[in-house]
Amino acid sequence: MFEIILFLMVQSDLAGGSFEITAARDIEQIPKAHLAYQVPEFLLGYDLVFAQEGVVDAASREVYSYINTSPWLLFDKGKGGATLEDLVRFYQGIQSLFSRDYGEAAVALQGIADKYPHESLGEFASYFLGSSLYREERFRDALRIFARIGGKDRAYLSSRSQFMIAQAYKGLSLGDSAVSAFQKARSASRNTMIDLYSTYTLYEMYNARGNLSAAEEEASRLEKIELEDIVLTEALTEYVRGNMKFRQEDYQTALEHYAKVQANPPRFDEETSIEELTIYEASLAMSILALNRSGNFTDAMNKPQSYLDYFTRLANDKLRGEDEAIAARFGRGLRVYLLYNWADALYYSSYDAEGRIENVSRREQAHRTYEKILDDYSDAEVADMARVALAWYDLEASRLTQAQEEFEEILEASVDPDVKVLASYGKALALYHEGSYSSAYEWFTDKAGYASKLSVAVAREEAHGSVRYNQIADSLIDDALVWRAQSAEMLGRESSALIAYQQIADDYPDRSTAALAWQNMVRLYLDKDDEENAILASNKLKFRKTRNPGIYAEPYIFSLALLYDYYMNVKDDENQAEEYAKILLRETGNTEIVERLYYTQAMRYTDVSDMDRLIEKITRLKEQNYQSKYLVAPLYNLSLMYVQDKRFAEAKEALLDLAYWHDTSALGGLMPDIEFRLAYVDFQMRNYSDAARQFEIWTNTYTAPDKARADLAPAVYWYLGFSYYNLAEDPDLMSQTRAGYYRKAKRYFEYLKSSYGNSDFYDEDVSVRIERLVPYCEKKITELLKP
Repeated sequence: MFEIILFLMVQSDLAGGSFEITAARDIEQIPKAHLAYQVPEFLLGYDLVFAQEGVVDAASREVYSYINTSPWLLFDKGKGGATLEDLVRFYQGIQSLFSRDYGEAAVALQGIADKYPHESLGEFASYFLGSSLYREERFRDALRIFARIGGKDRAYLSSRSQFMIAQAYKGLSLGDSAVSAFQKARSASRNTMIDLYSTYTLYEMYNARGNLSAAEEEASRLEKIELEDIVLTEALTEYVRGNMKFRQEDYQTALEHYAKVQANPPRFDEETSIEELTIYEASLAMSILALNRSGNFTDAMNKPQSYLDYFTRLANDKLRGEDEAIAARFGRGLRVYLLYNWADALYYSSYDAEGRIENVSRREQAHRTYEKILDDYSDAEVADMARVALAWYDLEASRLTQAQEEFEEILEASVDPDVKVLASYGKALALYHEGSYSSAYEWFTDKAGYASKLSVAVAREEAHGSVRYNQIADSLIDDALVWRAQSAEMLGRESSALIAYQQIADDYPDRSTAALAWQNMVRLYLDKDDEENAILASNKLKFRKTRNPGIYAEPYIFSLALLYDYYMNVKDDENQAEEYAKILLRETGNTEIVERLYYTQAMRYTDVSDMDRLIEKITRLKEQNYQSKYLVAPLYNLSLMYVQDKRFAEAKEALLDLAYWHDTSALGGLMPDIEFRLAYVDFQMRNYSDAARQFEIWTNTYTAPDKARADLAPAVYWYLGFSYYNLAEDPDLMSQTRAGYYRKAKRYFEYLKSSYGNSDFYDEDVSVRIERLVPYCEKKITELLKP
């Protein structure tokens, strides 16, 4: 009885239950998260490599080393000197300072400074006392202490005190006083770390004030500073000069400076210092980011792997800190930032120029790297950016509800403006693609929306105390307005869409979205039969084309194509249509713009009920150019509609046309999808032998690392197993042949479970079926091979 029940359960399985085929609505891919996030401040300055504590503590340790190597400096000739008890108290105060117990340090050192006001010991105590007060952010008290230190016979201590005075003025935001003090400090300490840091700080201060000539002068001076460790100094200087160019968005020059640092990779021997390693790794992280922002993702992707491998294998305990990072104050922050930029490079390099996935295995490597950041560095500043990236994966995979929930969680948990802006944009995209157009319209905000919802401004001049300028919001605002307008269109609110498009055209005339906005205004006016405003908008495009052809030339031509189509196919006014056809031919010399127009119109039709309209647009496209590259996507969508409508023979005909398309480059990354669906159609037509053969060819081609399509592979193995299963069910075949087919079916079902058991495809329903199918195949093999 059990065997009969098992047989009936297996027979009732429908292989198509876990895979849906629908036409693609969107012409463009879902936008990727933007790369223009804020670089952590520690990566852009000298503090990164000033020992492990930062420049102020490094200066204090330098003074401490100075007196330790020459302890007689604490005593003045001809004077009685300090008691042993006071010396112990002096050193205890310094150790409290280094232990960050600043209050206890101040009490101990204040007593020594008061007891020996005119002696060396008292002045050194005053220096460390001032440092303790500075660390407690008691900047005015620190200034008072440092101002009384030194004289002609204490030049060393006086110069260091001057440096701390400059730091205190900086802490008090007294810019002019800080500038003057830094200039005095470096003059008294030529060719020292104080000279180096003071010069860099002056560069930053001048740059912040907009005094670019003075800033450039300070930058040039950096190269002339000569420290004892020439190699380290040169590397540090090149790194910071690279950061200067990076901030100016001169990425190529920045990369040239970083390359000079990387010309001498660390040897990971006993002489390798933490500072050397820190500079090298920082330059590597910034190189990857500069390459990413330049769009050179493949070069960026190839940069860090060998260094990370060497670090893992060769770095000793002195160099290695926690979580496989450098044993330095900023070591973990630096490593996670390197990993994040690398993950970005892997992610973006996995797409082709058209925004289609080109290398799935590389994209999955990026996904694993983002996850590693959350697993090992969840407390890092950049971890929230990794969370955004992972939510974007769900968005691109059309797991829209899940993506929306993740973006909402990020919005609630993060305080980083960059993260909040991206999460807000991602949530809006998820809402749009989910079909929640009203909510999407609200979340694709304008300037006022960014200020009220996220407390960020999209223009520097509109920033104030509670609303800060944000570069990502600035870069996204016009795209957000385009999506806002499209959301309004989907709601049938053409007037709201026109307002949004006009806002883009007025506020962002130098961005490509402005040209798109004018083009869409032409389309919307024509939809309303408002010929006058449509022609006016087209003429605006023509006028702007003369000033900025790079942005406006193609949209202007497209607007002419819209007018041509309107008069030719809507108004049936051949004379007026001919006038626009002549202008188009004069402007372009070919029919490509009209082809693209019909392509755009065709891609709006994705429901089976729209099939006749889609066929009409394809027919018009073929009339313009029967070999047009713009035919590929509409023909592919038509084949999917045929499948949805169970018109499998017609679907196969359309897919075969694409499989043998004259220009394979026009197919982009579609060939794996076409070949899969050809096999799927044969399966649905019960051509199981042909289906099995095609599915097996697919697995041999598109599971290799460089061509892997992990998104389709589970479905392929599912239908491949069922193809052999159905062949095996033919009672007219020989027993050995049937057993062989069952054996193959079992093998593919088991491979699906072992290799893709964690995929989205392998849901509970598939799992239950596999658990029934495998033992059934085993049973049938045994029965068929009985002697």
